[in-house]
Amino acid sequence: FEGEGTAESPYLIENVDDLKLLAENVNNGEAYANTYFKLTANIDLNNEPNWTPIGKSGLPFQGTFDGYGYQITNLKISNGGQYAGLFGYTKGAVIKNCNVTGEINGYNYTGGIVGSANVNTKIRNCSFQGNVEGNGEKRGGIVGHTSIGCDVSGCFVTGTVTGEKFVGGIAGWGAGTIKNCYALANVTATGVSAGGIAGYAYGVTIENCYYSGEVSAKNYAGGIAGTAWRGTIQNCV
Repeated sequence: FEGEGTAESPYLIENVDDLKLLAENVNNGEAYANTYFKLTANIDLNNEPNWTPIGKSGLPFQGTFDGYGYQITNLKISNGGQYAGLFGYTKGAVIKNCNVTGEINGYNYTGGIVGSANVNTKIRNCSFQGNVEGNGEKRGGIVGHTSIGCDVSGCFVTGTVTGEKFVGGIAGWGAGTIKNCYALANVTATGVSAGGIAGYAYGVTIENCYYSGEVSAKNYAGGIAGTAWRGTIQNCV
């Protein structure tokens, strides 16, 4: 990559090949902790029939990725695998200013931006427009699963999100905070826990969020959260 990987001189992601190289390196064990990346142009993934997510279980992305407001379009995942999204698995990462459109068919831990966000991952000012589909649990328009200390803020989703259980317009299964987000998406769980913002929220603070769409589940469906334990929901519509 061009650049030095520092905050002052980040590695530049300039085209499809750079983005694919980032995924390849992370999936081969390079976590990029304390390393910075910057998108410099719109990227169309239309010629990639099945995107390989950046990071997978046990091999997380741990750096900072700044989309700089550019678009990553026509992201397609059709193999129904786990940890599906632009990023599959992150740990202590920062993903910001990243806008994605596409069609994602994954299993457990599936999201438009991140499949599974762990250990203080921050997802800020990101958007996903399209459909997150398939079977399985922990599925969201932005992120499928978040753990303690994670923060999702300033994000929006349009389209549809479907799955078996723990399905949310923003986050499927959540811990941490979800603030200043909105979803204009139909959310469907064939089993339990579907929510316009979060499917299952455990100790989550959900603030200043807006949802408009249709939510359905076999049990536990809510306009903001399908199931919520010990958290706070305030200033939401």
